[in-house]
Amino acid sequence: MEWLIYAYAFLFTSLTQVKAIARAIFNRTIPAIMFEPAQPIVAQTNYVQPYRTFTPPVKENKDTYGKTLTHFQFPWPIEINGIERVVLSAKGDLQRVLSAYFGSPISVSPIFQTPASSIPVSSEASPSTPITQHRVVHLLCASKLVVVATSTVHLYTPRAASLLLDEKYAIGQCYRVMGQNPEFELDKVWLDNAATGEERVTRRYRLSTEEMMCEIEEVFVDRKMFREESWLYA
Repeated sequence: MEWLIYAYAFLFTSLTQVKAIARAIFNRTIPAIMFEPAQPIVAQTNYVQPYRTFTPPVKENKDTYGKTLTHFQFPWPIEINGIERVVLSAKGDLQRVLSAYFGSPISVSPIFQTPASSIPVSSEASPSTPITQHRVVHLLCASKLVVVATSTVHLYTPRAASLLLDEKYAIGQCYRVMGQNPEFELDKVWLDNAATGEERVTRRYRLSTEEMMCEIEEVFVDRKMFREESWLYA
C-alpha cells in the first residue's frame, strides 16, 4: 500500500512539472501569435511620420520650440517630399530659401497691385485704420517663372506702409528691413495640375507682426523643379 502512495505522489509531481513547463512555453510564444494582427494596421491619414516612433497626426500647423528642441508639424499631403516641405515652410524668406536651392538670385516681378489712387497715403496707416493692398507678383530665377504669389497685405503703421507702397519693397524684404520675424501660420497645402499639364503645389499661409499682416497664396508652377536640377534651364 505504501508503494502506491509513493507512485501517486511521483505521478502528481511529474504532471505538475509538465504543466508548468507547458505554461511557460505558452506564455512566451503564444501571445505574439494570438494578438498580432493578421493585417498591418495602416493609419488613414496623410500625415507622414518622420521617425520610427509613433507621433499622432496633427490637423493644423504647429510650430513649437524649447531650450534644445524645435518641431514643425503640419498634415502634409503624402506626395510631398522633403525639399518641398522645407520650401513650403519658409516664413517670409521664400526668396532666400529658393535662392539657396537654385544657387541663383530670385527676383520679384510685380504683375498687379491695388492702384495707389484708391488707397490712403502711407502716413494714415494705423492699427484702427489699416491700409490694405492686393497684389500679384511673379518670383523669377534665371528669367524663368518659379512661383505666382497672390497676397492681401494689411499695413498698420506708416513705416510699414511706406516701405511697401512708396519704396516698393517686396513683402519679405519689408520684414527684413524692419528687423522683424513674423509669426507664421501655414493654412493649407495642395496639389493640382495646370491646364498645360504641369503638376503644381500650392500653399496658403499668413505672416503677421504688429506692423504688417499678409495673407498669401503661392503656386509653385511645376513640381519638377524639386526633382530635376536641370528644370531651371530646360
